[in-house]
Amino acid sequence: MILLSTPHAFGYKKPNNITPDIVARMGDYVGNGGGVVEQDFTNALLNLPLYIEDCLLSLNCELTQQEEIDLKKILNIARLNSKDSEKLIFLSGKDSGKLFYTEGENRVRLAVTGLTNDGPIFINSDLLYEDIDNRDIPAINFGQIVALLIHETGHLTGLENHHYLDYLGAKVSSNMDLNKKRIDYFLSYNKQLSLEVVNFSSGYTFSTIQMYYLDKSFSLTPDFRKKISCEDESLFPVGMKLENIHWGKEYSISPDSSIVPFKGWITITCFDGRGMTWIEERVFEAHLQLNSNATYSIMKMIIE
Repeated sequence: MILLSTPHAFGYKKPNNITPDIVARMGDYVGNGGGVVEQDFTNALLNLPLYIEDCLLSLNCELTQQEEIDLKKILNIARLNSKDSEKLIFLSGKDSGKLFYTEGENRVRLAVTGLTNDGPIFINSDLLYEDIDNRDIPAINFGQIVALLIHETGHLTGLENHHYLDYLGAKVSSNMDLNKKRIDYFLSYNKQLSLEVVNFSSGYTFSTIQMYYLDKSFSLTPDFRKKISCEDESLFPVGMKLENIHWGKEYSISPDSSIVPFKGWITITCFDGRGMTWIEERVFEAHLQLNSNATYSIMKMIIE
């Protein structure tokens, strides 16, 4: 298991153990993770500004004045990172010399950061999964990934106190978990389908929707943003919130594909472009087509 509750698990160290052979290989490992945990890292990095912004707005985070100041600094870097496709670098610790090793502590780290505020975040891919019954099982969940990225991004702002950054990461992650709803569905072919929806305090933010299917992670948020609309065609959506989410009944459309309806309430914030907003409370039903080759599509979206 990975110890995530100690400062050393996330501890900061300038990665001065980067040898020339690691540098030469870095281009092959930028954002290269193809597994579910690597995909979760990418999605967490992309949405990290949303999770931080919501913590800054939420009373649940109970931030002190200094914590608010520091989280805003982290937010500024997180916004830049979310646009950088080369921010995360996955490397095998076994093949990376002493990059992830802490001298004097006899400890292997899960992540280390670069030397500058625009430097990369190195992830030790050896610690992302556990071998259970010859299967690679994720050893770190999405909330822990969010906390880790808060910690590492905090170092990029100049903060070095490990306990403090663990604490900030836990606050952001815990606030996200309070606003998260997960639903599972066991498919007819003995596989599990899962959805995690995170809502936000601001009506001007779109819920994040993460689907887990056949050991892969998919963001459905872009699909929903493309498919939802306001009843008044002169208005356009600037935010959405999904509640009371649940599954419909699976049905087959071919030997290799099935449909599972995903239903619930949707609150859409509509904007007229001139400063006025309206709230629409409606119901939705999204028909998810799941294919045996681990792909999907939204076949139909009904909003009433």
